[in-house]
Amino acid sequence: MRKSLGVVLAAAVIGAAVFAVAQGSQPVPWSLERPLAWSDYQGSPAPDDSPMIAARTHILLNYRYQYVSSYDSSAKRFCARVYVQALQVDCMIDPLGSWARHDARTPRVLNHEQRHFDLAEVYARKIRDAIAAASAFGATSEAAQEALKAQVQSIASGLAQRWHDTDASYDRETAGGTNEAAQQLWDQRIDSWLANPASAP
Repeated sequence: MRKSLGVVLAAAVIGAAVFAVAQGSQPVPWSLERPLAWSDYQGSPAPDDSPMIAARTHILLNYRYQYVSSYDSSAKRFCARVYVQALQVDCMIDPLGSWARHDARTPRVLNHEQRHFDLAEVYARKIRDAIAAASAFGATSEAAQEALKAQVQSIASGLAQRWHDTDASYDRETAGGTNEAAQQLWDQRIDSWLANPASAP
């Protein structure tokens, strides 16, 4: 399981997320209607990857947003807010960074990897909801904007860490998908979190 959260803030009004994937690779976005398939796994194991690892999914979480700022006469300060209509949070996999050993391409292993992807989508939704509610004040418009950028970065970084921690718990408790009873429990748990991301840790 390989994960990344990438963000680059543009100079003025626009915050943009960028990511790099290998040439010729098209990221596969998360979709309820389009689950993962083994054809999405186009990479190869690295020399230092353990032979005990059946598959590795390279997941990308990226966000971009715009913000607006205005003078708040009651607070006598400038306030910067995220422009919710322009907020975008994407959960994708990089096919050339994802691989599976040929003898491990089973429905059980694919379900385990799908649940890694589903779990990432849960946290993409949590990041989207938290960023949408972000606002910050400052003595000037520029100060409010910088404070908002810092707040958004803190939100994204904090939730990314929670995603990494929960993902590690998922792998540990399911023994990489080999504990069928634990896997079923996590399948149910992740489905409930997709329906209600606020209930996820």
